[in-house]
Order: sequence, then structure tokens, then C-alpha cells
Amino acid sequence: MSFKVDWPSVPFSSYDAFYDWFRKTMADNLSTPLSVIDKSARPSSYLKETPKFDKEQLKFIYDEIKKIVKLPPDVYLMYSAHFNTIFSRWNTTKRCFQISVNNPVALAITYPPIMKTAMTHELGHILNGDCINPIPCHNSCANVCADVRINAAMTEEALDQLYSVISLRKSAKCPFTPSRWYPKYGLPVNEAGWPFQIAHNYYHMVDPFDDCNRPKKEKPEKEEEDENLPTLPPEIEGEEDENLPTLPPEIEGEEGQEGQEGEGQGKTDPSKGLDDDEIGGENTGEDELEDEPLDDAKNSPIGGQGDDEDETPETDDEEQGTGEGEEGEDGLDDFDGEKTEKQKEIEERIENNKVKKEIDKSLNGLDGLLKSDKLTDKERKQIQAKRDKFEELRKEIEQ
Repeated sequence: MSFKVDWPSVPFSSYDAFYDWFRKTMADNLSTPLSVIDKSARPSSYLKETPKFDKEQLKFIYDEIKKIVKLPPDVYLMYSAHFNTIFSRWNTTKRCFQISVNNPVALAITYPPIMKTAMTHELGHILNGDCINPIPCHNSCANVCADVRINAAMTEEALDQLYSVISLRKSAKCPFTPSRWYPKYGLPVNEAGWPFQIAHNYYHMVDPFDDCNRPKKEKPEKEEEDENLPTLPPEIEGEEDENLPTLPPEIEGEEGQEGQEGEGQGKTDPSKGLDDDEIGGENTGEDELEDEPLDDAKNSPIGGQGDDEDETPETDDEEQGTGEGEEGEDGLDDFDGEKTEKQKEIEERIENNKVKKEIDKSLNGLDGLLKSDKLTDKERKQIQAKRDKFEELRKEIEQ
């Protein structure tokens, strides 16, 4: 059974009219009543109940998206039916960028302003190099910082409307805007968007850990805690754009994503970046693409990943991601019995060393900020106070 939808003869001219139609269409395709989903902390988790668009529907959706947004020649579309958000990636094997839409966002072809916002955001990741310049061990935080930088060029109203589609809630607000996100991390609101490195440094003044050294028992203090924030499933299955280029079998490679959204097949390697998915294409092939686990994916409502179906033919050979930095890497996490005091001591020392290295990185970043002549006296005092706290924390760990 394919996704049930009664497409309007012309696009909606108002957001309210679109959203009424959107809610009814989603309700027709969900087995759980929307009244129940509305009370859920993670409404997007119910997307797996919805059917997938068939090949004919997908062709119509891709054609409409390409009428709304003029995509660069090396950017292709991809369909991720049950993924809880949209995402983009660099496909190393195909040598092209990909943008993926899920079931809710696909419906936004009937209200172009939302689709333009979605595509603009993902193209921002692509044009800024987020898909091909990952920062080892900083997938989650880097993606969020990049999101806010990109979203600074759009209105909060536009972002909230896109977020309401992704989260299935009309009242949802996108937390990744300059006025909503920067204050949480001690940065003055800059509607033009702070440079990535400054935002990233401030992020780690509040949260000193990264994807590789975060203590296993500590929950990350990041946007996933927002009840409307989508979470990423362990792997993506997708239908790629028919027009996606194909390469000879001798040219193979791993895929890379926007700093933290999707990867290729296999385990996610927190020391590497994630891939971005594709949009566009002409052929009629419809192969399922299995992408790597997205556990470390970006964790952002706008610009993340989920279950996918792509309309792009894939090569048979896709490399599996490695698992560096995963549990068991030091030989201690694989121990099945009770650990001795010596083992516990070694494990604690390893964790402390990792934390100290991350604190040193944060201190270097803060020192760089303190050298800036563009800081106000108040900002300089705040940064110095943050630096002092990191110094104290480092001393406590060394004791």
C-alpha cells in the first residue's frame, strides 16, 4: 500500500490552509490518532507507521521540488520515508551531493515557502562544506553550530513552519536560531550568525565533552533534549534519485555527511564525519540504499537523518564504516565479568586523560577569543570566567 494523498490542484497560498491539509493527510496515513501523537515527547517516532510513496508519486515529488528550487547540477534528491528529519550528504562513490526528504517534508511541495526553507538549509550545509570537512569527534556539536549559522539567513517564522512539519506539531519552534540558541551558550545574539569557530568554542565552554570522550553514563546536554527534536535511527534505507550519476565499479568509496547526519553502511565512526543524501535524477532505477548508522548524526531537527528510500541506483559495493572510538576499543568495555580494582583504575585514568585533552582544546579556543580586540569588557569577563572554570576542572581531575 502506498502513501495516501489527495494532492491539491494548485499549491496552498497560506500556511494555515496548508497545515490543515497536512494534518489531515498525515492522520489518514497513521494508525495512531494524532491526539495521542500530539502528547508524545517525540512525535516523529510515529513516522514508521506511514506507508511509502510509490515510484510514480516519488517522480511527481522530485519534479515539483525541482520546480520550486533550482538545484546545482551536482546535487541530487533522495527519499527517506521514515527518517525523522531532512539531511544532506556527499556521496563519495557517486561523486555528488544528496539531499533527502522524508514523508512529512515531501508534502511541503504543496506549500513552496516551506520546501524552499528546507532546501535552502540543506544547500547551506553543502555550500559551506559541512558535508566534506568533518571535524573528528565533533559530529553532533559541529552540526548544531552549523545549523544556527545557516538559519541566521532565514526568518524564525519560516524555520518554525518547517519545524512544525518535521515535528508534526503546529506549535513547534525551531531552537536553532540566533536569538534562541546563542544565549544558551553565553554568546550575544548576532542575527547575522557568529562564525562557526566562535560558536563551537562557546558550545564547549558549556559542554566540554565531544562524541569521543563523553562519559558513558552522562547524557549529552544538547538539543536532542528538546521534546520536538528528532532523533536519528541506527541506519538509513533510501530510494535515490533516478538521475544520480553512476560510476564504474573500480571507483568506490565511503560516503560522508554533513558533520553529523548520516553515514554510509556499517558502524558510525565518531572520529569521522557523516554523509549527506541526494536529490534529483532522471533514470528510473529504484534501488534500496542502506546507509551507515546515524547514532552520532547531527541531532538537529532541521538537517538530520532517518529511514530512507532513494530513487538513485547504487553500486553493489559500498564500504563499511569502521568503528574507531566505539565501546570496547580499549579492551575494557568488552569485559563480561566483574572488573578488578586495577581495571577500574586504568579505565578511570583513560577517561580522565580524554577529558583533559578536551579541556585543553577548550582552553586554547578561549585563549584565542581573549586575544580578540572586538570583545566588549563584559564579554571578556564572561570568557575569562569560563576559562577559570575549565582550569579548576582540569586541576580537580589531576588530583
